[in-house]
Amino acid sequence: MLRWAATACFVVGWLGFCARMAWPRAWDGPWWQAAALIGAGSAALTGAEGIERRIRRLKRLDAYRELLEDPAPRPAEPDADPSAFRLLSPLHSPVPFRDRDDELARLRHWCEDETDPHPIMLLAGDRGVGTSRLALELARALGDAWTAGRLLRGGPGQLFRTLRDRGRPALVVVDEADQRSDVDSALHSLVRADVVPLLQEFGARGHGTPSVRLLFVVRHAERFRAVVGEELKYSRGTPDVLRLLADAPVLQLAPPEFDRTVLAERHAEALAAFTAALADTAGSRRADGAEGAHAGASRSGAAPVRPGPTSLRTPLDVHAHALVTALTGEPAPALSRRFEDVVAVLFERERRRWLRSAASSSGPGIPALPQLSDHPDLPERVMLALLLTGHREYIAASHVLERLPEFAGLEEEPRRSAAHAWVTWALALHGDRTERQIRPEHAVADLGTPPMRSHCRPHAVLRLRCPGLGCPGLARRPRSGP
Repeated sequence: MLRWAATACFVVGWLGFCARMAWPRAWDGPWWQAAALIGAGSAALTGAEGIERRIRRLKRLDAYRELLEDPAPRPAEPDADPSAFRLLSPLHSPVPFRDRDDELARLRHWCEDETDPHPIMLLAGDRGVGTSRLALELARALGDAWTAGRLLRGGPGQLFRTLRDRGRPALVVVDEADQRSDVDSALHSLVRADVVPLLQEFGARGHGTPSVRLLFVVRHAERFRAVVGEELKYSRGTPDVLRLLADAPVLQLAPPEFDRTVLAERHAEALAAFTAALADTAGSRRADGAEGAHAGASRSGAAPVRPGPTSLRTPLDVHAHALVTALTGEPAPALSRRFEDVVAVLFERERRRWLRSAASSSGPGIPALPQLSDHPDLPERVMLALLLTGHREYIAASHVLERLPEFAGLEEEPRRSAAHAWVTWALALHGDRTERQIRPEHAVADLGTPPMRSHCRPHAVLRLRCPGLGCPGLARRPRSGP
């Protein structure tokens, strides 16, 4: 609009000037009118071009935020009803980063050392040990001089073009790169769809472009390397990319070793952080101690549990115990609580969030919501986390579930495979690694959407022995969706 107005002023001014020169007696107006129109039009045209160039530049600079997650923490809304798993997710955790300073320094040196010949690195570790949090802290530590973040979505070609326009060195974190590594076919499909195109475009970058580092966060480094190598050879990947992958160093994270004193300090620190975070939101109130009552009831429930407590081996274990202590208000010894009871409290809170949100979303034209049992079994807990949270929070919920004894041992492979099928479904439902949350009033409608039909159908979950599963919303859609 500004460009058109400036052009009109410029043209009218020149027409007036030409008319004054051609018919000086017919033009009674002063010279300055035409000159003013010409000058104003020229200035406006120059300004419009500058403004448009500025807008295009800002759009190019900000386009990377559509592809890379902003590592800066986003505060929760004051009146929100926060998910417990939001507080356990690395992006939103209020607990200070601890115990990984040496690993962070090594990763930062790898990024900033221009003479390092390895642009790809594998960060490996079991669920809950802090690999995602370490990668996030690395992106934060690099600062504004870098373009750094977790890869969200978009084609790799679009990603590297955007990074080139950004004109800064970049760190691309591919988090949960092998999260379905317990299912071979799913891992190959994931690598073929996401990792191989990324590596091929990475190898095809032109010379003279800003430095780009790829950090793959995985659970099993060598297995991931082998699968990616197979898929690259099948896709006729270039020898340079194969060499970069084969030479990529591995940083293996082991669970930190906590003695009783350090463990108590970490628990107290996390408890204080979670208590302060819960106090900042109005939806953090406990409903008459229901979480604590549910935790106590789970000890004496009819559902069989395996004997023996789960040891606190990972930061996720410590943080989950501290969060439950903050939710229930129970004093120490909270560290002696069984992990099964910790999970029961967390998912009881999610169940109550679902009920509150469903009650506030009632209205004409809203589809019937799935009925949730009072004591959800594992598959129903997975569904609950799926329906209530975004990708980051869902991954935290999935990691909590897989720390349960039910997932331990080869004899539980069917249950583990079924859980990974739910992970595939969750990623499809959330638009492939976006932060979108699913509102209860849209939940049932979303279950039958076309994107769901192209992904795996977790019928194995429904065939499991789960007496607490009561989801008529799922049972009514065996043909149109999972």
